[in-house]
Amino acid sequence: METEKSPFWKTCALTPRDQRNQRRALLWLFVWTVVWLAVSFGIEDGWLAAGALTMTAVVAATLFGIAMMLAYWRFVSQADELHRKIQLDALALGFGTGVVGTITYRLLEDAGAVSAADVADIAAIMMVAYAIGVVVGMRRYA
Repeated sequence: METEKSPFWKTCALTPRDQRNQRRALLWLFVWTVVWLAVSFGIEDGWLAAGALTMTAVVAATLFGIAMMLAYWRFVSQADELHRKIQLDALALGFGTGVVGTITYRLLEDAGAVSAADVADIAAIMMVAYAIGVVVGMRRYA
């Protein structure tokens, strides 16, 4: 007898508290991303003049990033064991991808095979690997 596989959008259920904490963490992530992009483009495109205004914007972006980290920490620390495992596995995948990818890219750069990478590119690769890890973990335990 063949078992039916659930649709891709069906994943592990979160408790109402976990859902609330996850929404809060995602909201802070979104806000931080928007602020970071605004500051980044503001500096690159000259919207922010060098000096106190730029430093204030950088500090604000950093504070939003810290708020996002605290919201994520709250989500993980209050989640049940299964969701902690899923998050830990996803973080390990993201971190490992970042370390191995960075070192490999550096070797390729030293060999002249590629040009210098931007830190944001490496961070994006780590975040994508983390997101894939979360999706795989949620599907695995659905």
